[in-house]
Amino acid sequence: MFRVILAAGLLIAAEPGFAQAQDACQPSPCLVDGGQYRVALPAIPATEPTPTVLYLHGYAASSAAVLRNSGLLQPFLDRGYAVVVPDGQVDTLQGHHLDWGVRDGFGLPRDDIAFVRQVLADAATRFSLDPENIVLMGYSRGGSMVWDIACHAPDTARAYVSHAGGFWAPLPPQCAASVRLLHSHGFTDRTLPVEGTGMEWFGYSFEVASVFDGLEVWQRTMGCPPKADTAEVTAAAWTKAWTGCAEGGQLTLQLLPGGHGRRAGWAEAVLDWLEPAPDNP
Repeated sequence: MFRVILAAGLLIAAEPGFAQAQDACQPSPCLVDGGQYRVALPAIPATEPTPTVLYLHGYAASSAAVLRNSGLLQPFLDRGYAVVVPDGQVDTLQGHHLDWGVRDGFGLPRDDIAFVRQVLADAATRFSLDPENIVLMGYSRGGSMVWDIACHAPDTARAYVSHAGGFWAPLPPQCAASVRLLHSHGFTDRTLPVEGTGMEWFGYSFEVASVFDGLEVWQRTMGCPPKADTAEVTAAAWTKAWTGCAEGGQLTLQLLPGGHGRRAGWAEAVLDWLEPAPDNP
């Protein structure tokens, strides 16, 4: 059984592949100004600073729930990545569910770009993580937060991965710099449709921007041509990639069968994108 250390004082005895936490944070979970986070570390000790995935959960989820999902975490741990999972902030409209301070016209009190960067700095010190090898990824509202951080603080990570969450309106006219970004989306997603939608939430009106409109922001920022450099259709995904952008960076869009949730094998596909084999660049 592949054993994983869970920093943050969390014991998940029922989940295969996990073991009792170490006393890396006191009290548990790891606390920073404005919030908290949990960490899963590879079982085999690293001989050099550890590469890191920082994962942002979806609306109403939590870091504890993410760490119970061994199917999501295990592929990254097996590949030698630490997984850092911060908790969102309380949704002030709804009252108790955790959310992220996405730029959607409403504005939650915590600056989540600053918070995520603080979590990364704290975790790097506590667990000897490599600050130059960070991958920021997220799901749903967490995926939208990934887009916002990539756009407004592009030096936070070396690569960005989002599933089922892009920009909310109002869209930025342009981002601060080019990045390497993979966005995947279920073609039949009705929660946050790929074509965008408006919604009412406790008396406020919000608009989820079309993923295609969001891609235009990135194309403008990176100097990408309208036509993708590569396009591939398989049973698993319809993929377009812009790799020859004038301002650098790389933009990849994958449309997947299914709805809002992640498909089995999503983490493995992300790793293939992050670390392509030499004969499959």
